[in-house]
Amino acid sequence: MNMVKISDEALAFLSERGYRAVTISMEGLGGCCRPLFLPRLVPGLPQQPGHYRLVETNGVKVYLEKGALLDPRGVEITLSSSGQGVSLEVRGMYHPAEEGEPAGPW
Repeated sequence: MNMVKISDEALAFLSERGYRAVTISMEGLGGCCRPLFLPRLVPGLPQQPGHYRLVETNGVKVYLEKGALLDPRGVEITLSSSGQGVSLEVRGMYHPAEEGEPAGPW
């Protein structure tokens, strides 16, 4: 099983913009009772590559933050659209400080 899956729509989105690499970090958003972290995808290479593990899938280099936990089913990158436009979403990646289900826009 591939550790990272990229949907066809997300792959086309990246390709149309000339991106051959993405970086996924865990972004802390605070929280009142416990910390809340969400995966944040940024097109391009990481500023500190030593803090990431590299996985290549479908010709795209995906840099995953080393401290993040991955869902055993893998990480999925999809394209999401809303009234504000389109964006890339990440599912199946969460921070070790969190308990329960993997973080993502469920």
